[in-house]
Amino acid sequence: MPSTTLPVAPAPAPAGTDLTAEQRAALDAFAAMDADGDGELTADEIYQALSKNDADVTLARVQEIVAKADADGNGSVSKQEWEEAVAKDPGLVPASWLGAAAE
Repeated sequence: MPSTTLPVAPAPAPAGTDLTAEQRAALDAFAAMDADGDGELTADEIYQALSKNDADVTLARVQEIVAKADADGNGSVSKQEWEEAVAKDPGLVPASWLGAAAE
């Protein structure tokens, strides 16, 4: 007897996972700034990515952002920590920086 495979619809996204344009920009910026691809951002990686594009950024301001977003205190920001920090405080990372990181 031949087996029939029915098409399976993708599972719906869990409630509350719809991202705002700002959150999407923040995640795109995370990927662009993660120079070594390890899934963690250091203050230096963020600063280097932003300063390449002449963004109005200081290392001190970047260090403040890392301190606020670094929930586990390991000195770097994981993608999950970044996502949570931006969702909690959309103004944490200036919008002008998000576009600059991806350029």
